[in-house]
Amino acid sequence: MPVIYVDILIVLNWFIDWLLLLLTAQLLHLPTRRGRVVLGAAVGGVAACQLLLTIPAPLSLLLHGIGAALIIRIAFAWRGFKSYLRQLVTFFCVSALLSGLVTALWHISGSEAVVTRNGVIYCDISPLTVAVLSAVSYGIIRLYERLTRKRAPEALEYTVTVGDGQRAVECRALYDTGLHLREPFSGAPVIVVNREALQPCMQTAARMRMVPYRTVGGSGLLEAFVPHSVTVKRRGEAARDISGVYVALSDDPPRGEYTALIGSDVLEL
Repeated sequence: MPVIYVDILIVLNWFIDWLLLLLTAQLLHLPTRRGRVVLGAAVGGVAACQLLLTIPAPLSLLLHGIGAALIIRIAFAWRGFKSYLRQLVTFFCVSALLSGLVTALWHISGSEAVVTRNGVIYCDISPLTVAVLSAVSYGIIRLYERLTRKRAPEALEYTVTVGDGQRAVECRALYDTGLHLREPFSGAPVIVVNREALQPCMQTAARMRMVPYRTVGGSGLLEAFVPHSVTVKRRGEAARDISGVYVALSDDPPRGEYTALIGSDVLEL
């Protein structure tokens, strides 16, 4: 059994958890903040020290669950329990897949310098080698995700640009034929945009209005405001000014890789 160095154990697992969090964000199309992801990965690196403990399997599983739950909570913004659970499950899945790929790639070389205990892998090899193996494994999974990802037809893809007079945020928007939201007092059509994606233009947002919505899953209210400027552009066409529409803020990504949803009421302006 190789000698385990705590500093190498922490740093390597920090790097690996950083890759896992980036991959989780890519698979779920989550907006990320570098500082939060790095901090979450650091917690994962420290949690890897349980490799040095001799504990029963049930307790090890519990510690892994608590550690993963804390990592996800730190790394990504809170978007509700359902979204949090989806992030956690995805993180577990890519962790298992990446660990399997790293171990397989190393065993192909014929070495037995791999220690697995309490669900943590330690390789008695140079940090650079483990970093390269992890990056290769990440690349394999990322390539698979790109090749198998379903994309919306180009006819349904738009770009919405929201400006506050000083800054502008460009959002990938999906045309949803079932979206017919309107601000109840003015009757103006409403675009739904992810709140975090629009954060740079929120400093000068006008007074918020509440827009009621109803879906198959329930009903509620969305905060909405009229930005300084809004344009919409379909691929291959010129941008159109649709200033005057309301922009409603959603705490969840509207759908897949998109950060905004627009309906026919907006496109008919």
